Amino acid sequence: MTAVDRPQAVPYTRIEGTRGLRGGADERKNGSGMARFQWLLLLCWLCVIGRCGPAAPPLTSGIPLGRLSRGARRCGARHMRAVIQRVSEASVQVDGRVVGEIGLGLLVLLGVEERDSEQDAQAMADKVAGLRCFADEDSKFNLSVEDVEGGVLVISQFTLLGDCRKGRRPSFTEAARPEQAVPLYEAVVGKLRERGLPVATGEFGAHMVVRLANDGPVTLMIDTKKAF
Repeated sequence: MTAVDRPQAVPYTRIEGTRGLRGGADERKNGSGMARFQWLLLLCWLCVIGRCGPAAPPLTSGIPLGRLSRGARRCGARHMRAVIQRVSEASVQVDGRVVGEIGLGLLVLLGVEERDSEQDAQAMADKVAGLRCFADEDSKFNLSVEDVEGGVLVISQFTLLGDCRKGRRPSFTEAARPEQAVPLYEAVVGKLRERGLPVATGEFGAHMVVRLANDGPVTLMIDTKKAF
């Protein structure tokens, strides 16, 4: 091959109007894409640990309640749930006998999740006591159950943790077992009483008949991790 036939080397030139050399820009672009891919793999791995690792600590450990991102909730964040109804009266019966009743106040159906803690119980009690769902003289929601000197009827209801996304039979695998749920349920009741509220309860684990007069109607949902 003669010198005339030999292919000439392409000079490595600077591209006008851009930063650096073409090759350097491509390397930075490829490096950025690889970094994003690695972060995605790490996030997926954390999600698997949060969902499937039996001995893995909760992903929410050390994070203040209410500050979890939407992504963290999807990856295994846990929560205590409650359905709250403003009532003019409410009662609960077990085997035909009334075991708890209130007049004006709040009926709280409480569901405890398997990874809930004392922190969740405190957050739930604070929210229930301070929730402004009673009308003032201007018919605005500015008063709490404490302000109207109402009562609270707390009923344990594990079915709030039911997962109905697959099939037609709810799954309750996320609901706490009695040995964990009872202390946290009682903790919520105790913390409400510490605030001076009259609190009535049902019987944990019993078949109960709940009667109420929903005033409004006003029905609200609370999740200690603010999932909704």
